[in-house]
Amino acid sequence: MAIVTPLINIFIRSIRLLRIYRKIYDDRETKVSDVKFSIVITAQDNEQELEKNLPAIFEQDYESGFEVIVVTGKSDDETDTVVKNLQKEHSNLYTTFIPDSSRYMSRMKLAVTLGVKAAKSDWIILLGPECKPETNQWLKSMSIHCNNNKDLVLCYSNYDNETNKYYRFRRLYLQLYAIREALGKRAYCSTGYSVAFRKSSFMKHNGFLNNLKYERGEFDFIVNEYSEDYNTDVVVEHDARLIVDNPSKKSWLNEQMYYMDTRRHLARRIWHRIKFNTDMFFMHINYIAEIALMVYFGIMHNWIVLGASAFAFICTILIRTIVANKVIKFFDSGISVLSIIPFELRMIWTQLYLKMRYLITEKKDFIRK
Repeated sequence: MAIVTPLINIFIRSIRLLRIYRKIYDDRETKVSDVKFSIVITAQDNEQELEKNLPAIFEQDYESGFEVIVVTGKSDDETDTVVKNLQKEHSNLYTTFIPDSSRYMSRMKLAVTLGVKAAKSDWIILLGPECKPETNQWLKSMSIHCNNNKDLVLCYSNYDNETNKYYRFRRLYLQLYAIREALGKRAYCSTGYSVAFRKSSFMKHNGFLNNLKYERGEFDFIVNEYSEDYNTDVVVEHDARLIVDNPSKKSWLNEQMYYMDTRRHLARRIWHRIKFNTDMFFMHINYIAEIALMVYFGIMHNWIVLGASAFAFICTILIRTIVANKVIKFFDSGISVLSIIPFELRMIWTQLYLKMRYLITEKKDFIRK
């Protein structure tokens, strides 16, 4: 059990996946394509985020060209001023506005729709205002994946180095499930704050027609509804990663609550949750069984079996830690080796806590009134 049970976890499956990914990526022609991008950013009360993150987009080393479309609503801060000041420096920055009269539909989804319709390019990158590219090669790396065989491209992102380490671990952990599904037959959800898709695909699916009333979930709904058999790619190489601003505890919790509500409306959600719950079950049952055996045989003074149980327990920890650390290093997540086991054990309890919070939350808060 100490050998087999630790193999039932997302880190083990991801190591194999990353090996396959590396081989495919090494074998593929890595010449940058000539695809042009329209980067759509929705912003409301995001003055600080735009001021901090937008300049990194305009620093991109990408000869094929791109445009940035910022869609704003009525803000209480200087969001519009920040955009106007940047427009003086960048001729490829455009802005459009959400009409104040819009009701009964998500303003975020309406903003995305307006941005997509205003876009000149077929390839759209929907990007959150709270994130920025880690390098100036982001668009080059994205372009390699945006080819005739794909209609969706997901991009790995994680919180900045100032963020609570558990938040960073949890974000990586959950993205691994999304990445595996996206590189499999059909993607289930987005990897967070960025997704590239075709404008033609957005129009063909009538945008957010089926879920306009839900406040958030714009990234996940696009991926879940537009994903078809093998039409999705994922960018995980270093040059294409995104850095997400350190969230406050309140904003992090709100994000989790919105996802809790969004996932109720996503296709293939049951199978997605079964995989996570199965991993959690086998991990905990393994630890409980090994600790119970050590306690029992310690009481019985059966030192040989106690030693075997202790050895099995150590093997479990070593296998899980070594494998997880390889994946963590690949993604440069900066998680301490000593934190891996405690953070893994904490995952299911965080889920239960969030579930309880969601159950007592007024569900009308997630629907546009």
